[in-house]
Amino acid sequence: MDRQTGIYTNWAQLLTVAEEQMRERGLERIMGDLREFPSRDVTRRSIPDTKSPDGKRDAKARRESVPVLVRLLPADAIEFTPCARWSRSAWTHLTDKAVVLRQPTTPLAFFQALSDAFDRCIPEPV
Repeated sequence: MDRQTGIYTNWAQLLTVAEEQMRERGLERIMGDLREFPSRDVTRRSIPDTKSPDGKRDAKARRESVPVLVRLLPADAIEFTPCARWSRSAWTHLTDKAVVLRQPTTPLAFFQALSDAFDRCIPEPV
């Protein structure tokens, strides 16, 4: 996920989600994606065509973003791991700054944990 652009990738194409939508429905949307992830077919993974206008836009968004890794842990706990820019288009996971949100939780608590993880990201190369 990327705070600045509102883009997140869920194995398929990049999706843009407004902050208000993420605040209200982010928990539901992300939990759905995380729960179905193990059953996804690798042959259907979206690989952007960097020569198309959409592919160029997506490639630029990926280069300029500083993402937060979101993982589903046992008992439906959600782990938010901020990232640091390593180079122009690569990041490293800041596992020592990860936050775990236990279930059950609320959409607001989810959004706050995600926001806290974004605040821990390092946008410049380390």
